[in-house]
Amino acid sequence: MKMRSKDDWLELLNSWRVSGLTKTEFCKHQQISLSMFYAWAKRIGFDLAPMMPNSNKIQIAARNAQTFVEFDIPPSPRTPLQDMKVFRMTTSYGAVLEIPL
Repeated sequence: MKMRSKDDWLELLNSWRVSGLTKTEFCKHQQISLSMFYAWAKRIGFDLAPMMPNSNKIQIAARNAQTFVEFDIPPSPRTPLQDMKVFRMTTSYGAVLEIPL
């Protein structure tokens, strides 16, 4: 079993948050136990509540912190997908976060 640091777990939990996977699916993909996932989330104070599907709020835990950074994304007029510009961030675990600009 791979030993992970607190920062590793924080990155994993953030990756789960943006992955769109269920906790069970994510844990299977990452080859970690669901009980360890829950234990580390509790240990570092990570909120496992699902995000609202149409919410403009994003929560991402900050490294070395016990709090979350929350910010609003103002709604914008719809743009055709082929013309849409996006901010794309990929974590070292392969999770991708895309935010339309």
